[in-house]
Amino acid sequence: MFGFARYERLLGDAARSPIVRELGSRNQLSGGIGLSYTFTVRR
Repeated sequence: MFGFARYERLLGDAARSPIVRELGSRNQLSGGIGLSYTFTVRR
């Protein structure tokens, strides 16, 4: 099992983008969790 969290702040042209101004934020947050399993195949 694993997880992550991430924070980024957009600067310059990216922060002034019409998409960011209308729909988003200069402060970008993301996160997630996951599960992995490893197995071996025996012959």
